[in-house]
Amino acid sequence: MPFAGHLSTVKVTGTPTAMVGEACTNLGSNVFQVTASAKRILDPDAAIVVKDAGVPVATTNYVLNKLFGKILFSVAPGGAVTVDANYLPTLDVIECKEFSVSNARDLADTTVFKTSPHRTKLALLKDASGSISHLKALLDDLDPGGGTVKLYDLMANGTRKVLELAFGNSGYVWRGWVLFDSQEVAAAFDDLVNASLNWQATLDDSQSALGNSAFGFDLA
Repeated sequence: MPFAGHLSTVKVTGTPTAMVGEACTNLGSNVFQVTASAKRILDPDAAIVVKDAGVPVATTNYVLNKLFGKILFSVAPGGAVTVDANYLPTLDVIECKEFSVSNARDLADTTVFKTSPHRTKLALLKDASGSISHLKALLDDLDPGGGTVKLYDLMANGTRKVLELAFGNSGYVWRGWVLFDSQEVAAAFDDLVNASLNWQATLDDSQSALGNSAFGFDLA
């Protein structure tokens, strides 16, 4: 079914905030997720402790998706699952008017002599890139209550953030760790001042375990 584009939203993450004993919901198939939707983006730069009935679980016994606060256990936990961590609150990039995202995967040609008359390919690295366009000044603070987050600074300082793109009222969002690589501001006497930012996805430094991803779609 179609979704109205004007209902979309664009968000970036703000100042890390501590949470202790945060409750998780059982989604089935040994998958648990942080219950509070506002606390599901976990800060990779701080310690994350997953607990089963108050006892820390060895990191070798689960795979953690920090973008959506999901935990896949190798063995079903016996008690209530909780998380001690810092979460990353999201901030609206207000006055956005357009965004794009392109997900891609490198394909290497593995065709050799005396194969069938078709090329064969091997899937290699994944990547994503895109842009956002908005009417907001690049030096306006998006987080006046909890810290300072300015769109210009994110590019100038090479700051890694989570970018969240919500597609109309579909219920699904795209999230990814991104770096902003360029910005452009344009104005005309008979138009508004428009700013655009281009970004590229990057795996966060701590995400070396199998199953973690630099970007992906899921329910908000």
